Amino acid sequence: MRPYLLILSFIFLSISFSSAQKPECKKWKNGEFYMLTKEGDRIEIVRQGNKQVEYDVKTGTKMPLKVKWLNTCTYQLLPWKKTKGDNLIITVTIVETHENYCMIDVKSNLFDMNMREPFYRKVK
Repeated sequence: MRPYLLILSFIFLSISFSSAQKPECKKWKNGEFYMLTKEGDRIEIVRQGNKQVEYDVKTGTKMPLKVKWLNTCTYQLLPWKKTKGDNLIITVTIVETHENYCMIDVKSNLFDMNMREPFYRKVK
């Protein structure tokens, strides 16, 4: 009887620990955010539903993107208007969340890109 109790205790602790470590991704689905490039330039982001608009503060360039959520913490960014031969897909996974920022892993299907970057919530 004692070995079963020990095994059940271990399983319960493992489940409790793994569920406590999951990032809280829901609060990052909609809102106003920003990122900083390696050069220190600011990219402002507004995400609502399945649409995201990125605005490069330095150049004034706006880029509308479609957002496709794959699961609670992973989404893909696709061009809003697809042109022939335009099959860029950026996959973003939220790996860690904090009060006003999260850490994201960013990958692309076209470029050799595998980055971990901070992603900030715009505080008003």
